Amino acid sequence: MKRNLSILSFLSAVLIIVSIGIFTAVNLSSYVATNKMVNHTLIVKEKLKNTLTLLLDAETGQRGYLITGNKLFLQHYNATTDTATGINKNLKALRKLTADNPNQQQRLDLLDVLCTAKLDRLQKTINLKNNSALDLANTDTIFPDFCQISAEAHGLRILR
Repeated sequence: MKRNLSILSFLSAVLIIVSIGIFTAVNLSSYVATNKMVNHTLIVKEKLKNTLTLLLDAETGQRGYLITGNKLFLQHYNATTDTATGINKNLKALRKLTADNPNQQQRLDLLDVLCTAKLDRLQKTINLKNNSALDLANTDTIFPDFCQISAEAHGLRILR
């Protein structure tokens, strides 16, 4: 009888240890998955931040060129429009990162259109300056509102 009680106690202890092990493994697996999702979100946010920074740099370079006529300011603009390192590279990376989320893909479509429109407007004013046809007093109507692009990027961060 005492031997049966010892065996029963031993089996109960083994069962408890195995249960704790299984519970720990399940929780660890959940933790790893959650950690991957957080890391993915941080990467998306960083790419969005880089995209907005590139747009701001392009605008700053364009504005510096319009005011001074010094083509050195266009280096920022040219870096932004460079297909290897510029906005398009970031947008392509964002497309890959958010491929599993149709809502984010739709917002990226809009962000892509807004970025293209912004860069087109910047290029238009640079061309006008190059042709000496730009009246700096009227540039307020040429510069688009950056808030819409920023709002789309912010919406992508929230959706993730």
